[in-house]
Amino acid sequence: MSTCGKERPPSLLPRLPFPASGLAAVALLMAACAPLRAQDTWLGSYRIDLRANPTRLAADGLTPCRIQADVRRFDGTPAADGTQIVFGTDLGNVSLGQGGKSATLDTTIRGGSAVIFLTSDAAGTAAVTARVQDSRTTVRVSFLVPGSKGLGGQERPPRSMSISGKWVGYCVEAGAVEARGRSRITYGHLTIDAGDLAVLNIQTLQLHALGVVLQRDKAKVEAESICADLLKGEILVQRIAEGSVIRQRLSIQTLAPIDSDDPIPSGSFSADEVEGDTWFVGTTVRVFPNEKVVLRNASVYSGSEKVLSLPPYWILAMPGFTGASNSSMIGVNSEGGVAFDMPFFYQVTDTWTNSVRLQKGTTMAGVSAREGWSLALHNEYNGENGSLGYVTLAGIPRNDWGLAWHDNRTGLQSSQLFTDLSSPDHNSLFLNTMLYRTLPSHQFSFSTNFNRPTDVNPTYGATAQWLTYPRPLAGNKRLQYTLGTSLSLDHGSSDTSGGAALLLGNDVYSSLDLSPRSLGGKWSFDPRVENVFSWFSDRSNRNSLRTELALNGALGRTNPVRLTYSATLDSGDVATPGWQQELDLWMTAYHGRWSGYLNATHSLTTADQMATLSSDYRLTPTWRLGALYTAYNFGLGSFSDVDITLGRQFFGQELGLMWSRQTGRLSLSAVGLNRSF
Repeated sequence: MSTCGKERPPSLLPRLPFPASGLAAVALLMAACAPLRAQDTWLGSYRIDLRANPTRLAADGLTPCRIQADVRRFDGTPAADGTQIVFGTDLGNVSLGQGGKSATLDTTIRGGSAVIFLTSDAAGTAAVTARVQDSRTTVRVSFLVPGSKGLGGQERPPRSMSISGKWVGYCVEAGAVEARGRSRITYGHLTIDAGDLAVLNIQTLQLHALGVVLQRDKAKVEAESICADLLKGEILVQRIAEGSVIRQRLSIQTLAPIDSDDPIPSGSFSADEVEGDTWFVGTTVRVFPNEKVVLRNASVYSGSEKVLSLPPYWILAMPGFTGASNSSMIGVNSEGGVAFDMPFFYQVTDTWTNSVRLQKGTTMAGVSAREGWSLALHNEYNGENGSLGYVTLAGIPRNDWGLAWHDNRTGLQSSQLFTDLSSPDHNSLFLNTMLYRTLPSHQFSFSTNFNRPTDVNPTYGATAQWLTYPRPLAGNKRLQYTLGTSLSLDHGSSDTSGGAALLLGNDVYSSLDLSPRSLGGKWSFDPRVENVFSWFSDRSNRNSLRTELALNGALGRTNPVRLTYSATLDSGDVATPGWQQELDLWMTAYHGRWSGYLNATHSLTTADQMATLSSDYRLTPTWRLGALYTAYNFGLGSFSDVDITLGRQFFGQELGLMWSRQTGRLSLSAVGLNRSF
């Protein structure tokens, strides 16, 4: 299978050295369905449900992402008040919302939950990890360049591509969908009728087909063969007219020719049959790019042998997808407990994915885990009007049932509205909203929160924030400054006694970024200064002046390193006035079969520290020997552990045995290949 003139990419997964049959096919099916999850979780003595709102925001150093951790013991009861929880991020800084930015921090759980805030002045994806003793969970937050289109409304491409025909199959090893004989492919308003063969690579999102008729609205094009690139939004067509071969580029949106000086290679149009041993064959395969593969009335084949029939809908998650799927239906914790989350889908469209789930000891969609068996109703939606979210009712018919609603939609004038509502046991209640709007020269946000943990007095508040985009200082483009201010109203959260304190606050923010200074070779020096002055209605005030110096570079060709020194001077009515200094080191390394990762933070003021060090060695292309060292030492307590894992790769997922020094136990582990900490 060619890729529009490029060499065929390597298969996503290795070929099986043996055919699947009987119970082995069931085991291979479970492995094939396991994705890399966006929440990297290890269940220990506690279960941590980590939620971020919003999950996409500006990298301006000021706009916060609110991250809430709901923590329960393995029996489902909330963690005791005062239990230590440690947060860390590999991009940006975390805080408790009252200054004191740091790459790591520790706090205590109250009412079964803890809340922190994440900010970043650098664009990228932040992996925020929460740890409670031997349990950990990671959630990811995307920071975009201020003013970028990803923060506002914009026309979206079709959500899925549907392929139907007499024989349509998805090959797990090759990461490709193939239709043999006559088939029909639909992509939004575009219809593609193929008379012979059609192959879609779900990784590159390129479709090859032979004997094709393209139709969109009133436009119609016939071609001998095509190569459609969904990412580029173009279709390469080849047809024969009057004995000559004609090749053209067409727009997917209109089927109109695209002017281009780039030649179209003749190899762009060859469509080869997919080679593989394990196939999901059904009446229709619907691919949601970068999300999931939906199989309709499918069966599992090993070679030419049918080994298993699947329910009417079966969903395979792609790496990073956290929505409903048949992936990761079984989990194991460090105590030897087994968790089940088995979905039965009854509707899957571009707009809705609805399911009934049979659960035991599992955490899903913001609803905390339960030890016994229960049912859950889970409805996901993605509307053409820009609405995106899910509604979950879990714990049926137990007396600790709970619900969750997460919604992201486009509002007036391209604003974005984020809503997160959860009641894990219908006794506690958490509601957070954020309205975000980007304008040509500045941005505006308005957020509200209401929190009522179990057996704790409720707190609520609202914050309005205005912030400019970076601007040249005195015409010097190497010096960029940002100005902002916020007005907040807070009830109860600043009163540790649980009283009804009502507090009005005002922040004035400024920052100065100096363009990175090259130190020669791959190394650069990036300085930054920011200041926040806060005033409150109880006549208190504080000022936080923060200087950050980042050294970025690489050791060798593929070993990036980032060393950051930060110094914060807190003054006014603060708990710990004076300088707070911190060092943060992040690096990855690769050499042959070996790879390593290090993320460490050390406070030069208080000696608080946290470190994560991993080392992996590939014994063979499918076998891995890994070691993970995790340690932290804060004022509230300390923890350290070493995990040794021997795992084997199956279909993009690793199954293996893990030994923990902390527990002294040997456990079954299921780990994604691109594991993050």
